[in-house]
Amino acid sequence: MIRLVRLVVGGLFTFMAIGLSGPVSAAADPGTWERLGVQQVNANGGQDVLTVTAADGRFEALQIRVARSAMDIYSLRVHFGDGTMQDVDMQQSFSAGASSRLIEFPGGKKIVEKIDFKYGNVEQGRRPARLAVWGRR
Repeated sequence: MIRLVRLVVGGLFTFMAIGLSGPVSAAADPGTWERLGVQQVNANGGQDVLTVTAADGRFEALQIRVARSAMDIYSLRVHFGDGTMQDVDMQQSFSAGASSRLIEFPGGKKIVEKIDFKYGNVEQGRRPARLAVWGRR
């Protein structure tokens, strides 16, 4: 029985830790939020691409959430379905569980295809950091 309780509690913690519980500011910023994707980052830092896994749809803004370990995010480049891009200068340190400011798209709702991000100073530990990206419809 104790083993089952530990398994359930551990599973719930993992579920929340990877950013599946929604953006932190969802209550303060109402709207329909959808997870666009999750990316495990390289402990040495660098640059990665998050391919959006959300179903087709248009979004007006996004938010980044960091889980498992602290890290710095330097910049993002959001690629839209119409071939345009938006560069976002972040220069922000995130602790595990922290989320970014709301990043709104110019010109209204857009289809998000992928997000390039540059990062570093990833906290070393047993579990690598993960980024979860959420889109607001």
